[in-house]
Amino acid sequence: MVRKTTLGLVLMVLQSLFSVSYSIEPSQATTWHCVSVYRMAFDYDNVYFSPATYQLQGDTLFGDTRYKTLRSENGTYCGAVRKTDDGQQVYYHPRGAERYPATIGKEYLLYDFSVKAGDTTVVYNGFMDIYYEEGNPYVHFTDSMVVVSVQVIDGRKHVLVQRLHETGQVEWIEGIGTRSILFSCDRNIIPGNYYGLYTLCAADSEGNILYSFDTDNIGIRNNCPDWEIIEAIGHVPSDMPSATKLLRDGQILILRRDKTYTLTGQKVE
Repeated sequence: MVRKTTLGLVLMVLQSLFSVSYSIEPSQATTWHCVSVYRMAFDYDNVYFSPATYQLQGDTLFGDTRYKTLRSENGTYCGAVRKTDDGQQVYYHPRGAERYPATIGKEYLLYDFSVKAGDTTVVYNGFMDIYYEEGNPYVHFTDSMVVVSVQVIDGRKHVLVQRLHETGQVEWIEGIGTRSILFSCDRNIIPGNYYGLYTLCAADSEGNILYSFDTDNIGIRNNCPDWEIIEAIGHVPSDMPSATKLLRDGQILILRRDKTYTLTGQKVE
């Protein structure tokens, strides 16, 4: 009888500890170290890489709702982010939303970590700016996502979702974000696009790296927050000379062969 009682107490303690471990909210990322990938219209076969950083800095209010502001490394305002008290839902207020009457005061769901496999949820399908089409103001704002799987890895929920009627999948990582900073809308460079943005790693407010992504498939060796080019992207010939980044008068420039370009592709004389 004593043994059964003791075993029962041990099981209760273990269950309690297990519950506590999953009830503690994981540490939150506030900084995303990224790499931007560019193709230029006049030099489409070559690819150029440059660093980028985004941070949650300070608070802002929309109505009575408080958000954290998302800014780039030069301080440019990108949008505003908030999470619910239990941390299970994260919302985004896009930059530019205040320009359109239909979107004033609107916020859009980025992730919902309370979902289960098989659920369908409607989330923001944009990037930094709000997307607007005359006569149909919601056409690009949201999209239906089907939850493929939900896992807990190292104390964080990893939710794999897929757009309804599409095959592309995106992973939401609790307290971290996605491969595209915070967005389910991938900014990956594909044929026909000139720009991609990939998250290297996410860090907390103390600068501790919380999570790093594998970027070998885009030709980048991730030594976050540093990185190096290890090979050309798919269609780019591997014998093409690599680009070199220059810092001149506070501006990042790209040196390719004997020509210099800005990050937007403008040739520098």
